[in-house]
Amino acid sequence: MKQINLLESQEQETVKLEIIFLTIRSMLSLIVLISSLVAILFSISNMILKSERIESLVNSTLVQRNNNLGSELNNLSSLLTVTEKVQKDYWSVRRTVIEITQLIPPGNTLYSLAIDKTTNNVELTGFSLRRDDLLKLQKNLENSKLFTEINSPLANLLKKENINFQFQAVLK
Repeated sequence: MKQINLLESQEQETVKLEIIFLTIRSMLSLIVLISSLVAILFSISNMILKSERIESLVNSTLVQRNNNLGSELNNLSSLLTVTEKVQKDYWSVRRTVIEITQLIPPGNTLYSLAIDKTTNNVELTGFSLRRDDLLKLQKNLENSKLFTEINSPLANLLKKENINFQFQAVLK
């Protein structure tokens, strides 16, 4: 088959150039469109990666906080255990001291009171004006429900006045 050209050669060249121009323009538009799509995909993937990283940081922070809370709970638990042991082993020394001092009659002065909780031993030292005052104190200690044994050295009874005394006793 034979081609018939109805256009002049110069117009044919122009038409050819226009076709080439339109093809190049279409290709460039397609490249711009594809580049835009790639840029959009990169932006979306960047946003997804950022959100994943933030979520990862939040999770690691929560894990660290949970670990810290766990160690704090362990510390609190051990502190409560120690507190419970102290409360279990506690005895009211104040009440015992008040009861002992109420046994001291007038004419007697208590200089020291030593209580050993492990052995329940008590040592009282002090001063009595007269032997009668000292005997009243000894009788009060012996009649008290606080003690099981009262030991009084003979030196307590040798003087009639101005007596420095000492008693050893065992708490019930």
